[in-house]
Amino acid sequence: MSNVSVPASYQTKLPVPSDWQELQRMTSALYRRIWDNEDIQEFGSLGQRQNGVDIFGSIGRTQELGGVQCKCVSSLSPKELENEYKEAINFTPALYKYTIVTTTKRDTALQRKSVELDQRGPLRCTVMFWEDFCAQLSDEKDLLRKFYSDFILFDVEGDSPGKLISVNIDVSHFDLVISELRTNDGHYGGTILVSDLQNRRCITYRLGDHWSRLEGVIGITRCDAFLVSKWLNSFRDIRNLLQIGKVLTTYELSPEERGEASDCGFILIKK
Repeated sequence: MSNVSVPASYQTKLPVPSDWQELQRMTSALYRRIWDNEDIQEFGSLGQRQNGVDIFGSIGRTQELGGVQCKCVSSLSPKELENEYKEAINFTPALYKYTIVTTTKRDTALQRKSVELDQRGPLRCTVMFWEDFCAQLSDEKDLLRKFYSDFILFDVEGDSPGKLISVNIDVSHFDLVISELRTNDGHYGGTILVSDLQNRRCITYRLGDHWSRLEGVIGITRCDAFLVSKWLNSFRDIRNLLQIGKVLTTYELSPEERGEASDCGFILIKK
């Protein structure tokens, strides 16, 4: 299995298909999404005249017909593009838009020729280079998994705001990272991640959780977990913590919390 990560779509780099048939299958599947049409078809069979078209179908909900030519090649010249375009003009039924999908890198000469044909010819014309294809494919995660199933995919969902906090409890000193997971996620919404850098441990936590959830994860003693939990639970919303700047804060246990600590066998400094 290839140990390759897939970053954000504009950075996605994928190996080109091993043959034109695979590129055609990938392109057909992708253009069903791009043109919002599940009836997109691969045109003809090997050896049949295709007038420069491998894939065709209606564009969206319109009656306009689009045609795609797949070029699994290492190079493509403006002259070759023009020749394929001229072939597509004779396609029946008539096309509105013609696209060449190529495994070559983005090329200014091809881009200029594409614009020239688009402006002067009877068909709209565009070239989708391999970088552009990768970006489009990475937005369709199920297709990416289908055609690159042997890859390890790292799906970056977004940013997670956090705070680095140094904690001093009597003789215990440790550093925590408190971060908020996605607030609009049905599974993780309202969850924070508490990480102890010294212990190299972390755990998910919701405000109001029992202190024992942090036991064995945070700090040095069970009392450390108890005190950090009570401090976290003093915030009505974790964003109240995450939005403050660099500041030294203190926390004093309530009488009820001191009673709970005593019941747990924790020895606290008397006030």
